[in-house]
Amino acid sequence: MLKEFKKPSMKYRPLPFWSWNDKLEINELEEQITEMNKQGLGGYFMHARSGLKIEYLSKDWFSCIEAGINKASELGMEAWAYDEEGWPSGFAGGIIPELNIDYQAKFMVMKYAVSLSENNNHNILAVYLYKNSSDEYYRLEETDDYTCSNDEKLIVIEKCINPHYIDTMNRDAVKAFLSHTHQQYYEKFGDVLKGFFTDEPRLSCNNFGDLAWSDCLPDAFSKKYGYSILDHLPALFLKTKDYKKYRYDFWVMVNELFVQS
Repeated sequence: MLKEFKKPSMKYRPLPFWSWNDKLEINELEEQITEMNKQGLGGYFMHARSGLKIEYLSKDWFSCIEAGINKASELGMEAWAYDEEGWPSGFAGGIIPELNIDYQAKFMVMKYAVSLSENNNHNILAVYLYKNSSDEYYRLEETDDYTCSNDEKLIVIEKCINPHYIDTMNRDAVKAFLSHTHQQYYEKFGDVLKGFFTDEPRLSCNNFGDLAWSDCLPDAFSKKYGYSILDHLPALFLKTKDYKKYRYDFWVMVNELFVQS
């Protein structure tokens, strides 16, 4: 132990994020690796960052990764990859969201209305009649021509889409990310690349109070719990009757889909 403290082996030395944020030149990369080695670092995470002047995941990109791996091997260091161009991990620098709108991140928001005619949003998940006096809601058909009385208001739950990130509850979206990133690295470099840093895969929202959503969620939810979450979305936003049960079931389902994906 004393020997390791005085002169630690590579596995105990720091591994910094090494930002690749300019034009990449292999000679310069090798010089920087040599300097990191002289300063006692045990390796590095090759990390695409803002300012990168070659195409991410292109032939040139992987040539630079290969140079980083080879130089690390020569010096007894560890070469790791950061699995994204920026963060959070999952969109492969924008490649995955462009493949399919089903892969794009989604979340839901709640709005109030007094008439269904106010709503022309094609991404409405469900509409509910809410009675103020009894604190109860009833799901309506979107085709119902309904105007509220003084004791009533309409609750509209809308699905919003973030085209720049992925739906991390959608297993197909995550599989597409893995095939475009991790699988490519593995096919090119096998086990020589030490591993990956995955950074902050997340659920999407724009503002505090927005809630996670996936088009995969309703069917999975019904199969697990035997009722439709679409009948009870207001309970996720408001403290209505039995809201704790619906929130608990909802977030367990969200967690399962996220983890399994």
